[in-house]
Amino acid sequence: MNVNISDSGIKLQLVEECGELQQVLCKTLRERCKGAFPVRKTTGTIYEELAEEIADVELLLGALMRRLGPDFCEAVSGWKIRKVEEREELRKEVGEFL
Repeated sequence: MNVNISDSGIKLQLVEECGELQQVLCKTLRERCKGAFPVRKTTGTIYEELAEEIADVELLLGALMRRLGPDFCEAVSGWKIRKVEEREELRKEVGEFL
């Protein structure tokens, strides 16, 4: 994967990789329904593809964040902390981590 590309190129590739991740996530859900929605791949293959697509998305997100600079990276980190805190509060109310 070429991560030395323009912001627009990174964004386009990220959209494509997110789509591929979405497809693999759907396969993991279909695989769990055994028989109701046939999947022509083994569980091991599906989860190997899932790992690959997560890696692709993470690499591109990292490349985009580096391009947008340290202030943007700091803002993302702040949002992550807030989101974890929100989910923890919700987990206390509902009884599970979302």
